[in-house]
Amino acid sequence: MNKIKKFFDSLFHRTPLMKVRLDRGPKDGAEKTFVFLHGIAASYNTFRATLSEIALDADFKNCRLIALDLIGFGRSPKLKDWPYTYESYSKSLRKTLKKLKVQEPVVLVGHSMGCLIAVDFVLRQKEKDHRLQVESMILVSPPIMKPEDARKLPERFMIRAYEDLAKHTHDKAVLTITSFISKVSSFENKNFDTPAFRRSMDNLITNAETWKKIRKISIPTTILHGVTDPLVVGENLTELAKKNRNIRYISSLGGHDILGPKQKKLIKAMADTMRSVRVRSAAKVTFEQPKLDR
Repeated sequence: MNKIKKFFDSLFHRTPLMKVRLDRGPKDGAEKTFVFLHGIAASYNTFRATLSEIALDADFKNCRLIALDLIGFGRSPKLKDWPYTYESYSKSLRKTLKKLKVQEPVVLVGHSMGCLIAVDFVLRQKEKDHRLQVESMILVSPPIMKPEDARKLPERFMIRAYEDLAKHTHDKAVLTITSFISKVSSFENKNFDTPAFRRSMDNLITNAETWKKIRKISIPTTILHGVTDPLVVGENLTELAKKNRNIRYISSLGGHDILGPKQKKLIKAMADTMRSVRVRSAAKVTFEQPKLDR
């Protein structure tokens, strides 16, 4: 009976593929493969302007650029009974990259919740010795909280900002505000009152698990933070960079989204990975360590 149950569970809860919104550049022999993961209540549009800039940059002419919509958002499947957990997102990402026949070296570029998914994915790949390994990460506006932050959630503006939108998405006033926000930021108001938003909030955003995970990161990781970002605890990010030599912290003018100076610094951070040295051997992979941005 247990075998039959497991069979039907796997049959009706198959891991869905993420929608590929952009796949540009050489499929074989790419100098780098950049994979872009957006945040909660958003879509690949988060990176659209940045990707347009990169298309004009000669530094990236031999790179493969892949932008995805996370499950539950954008044009990806919006499943009511999907768990929207770290594990489920990781499985979906792994399956999507496998179908795309993504080759190394891979750089994950995450924004907001996409950063949390990227960190979890890297550690799962390493722990389970999966074939595809990520070379480095660029994390833009990662909402990484300590356990003590999680215990104070009702008192923090950043959590109220998220949760107020989730609780009041039927109010006319809030609908008007979120409609405006969606025009000037990566948030898309149609994504707020959904199972994907609520479960991702509970399982990822308001979960302090990433604080423990990211301290184990052993690949070059750049964190880019907008100094006026109300949704991110900036001091947590600087502390991570001090405690983990694989992490460098870069601050920029700007808020949560990738605009203006922040966009320029993201593109520069990506260009920096093009100059990184990767040495392979039969036993291990080593990396040139990035210098901390003081």
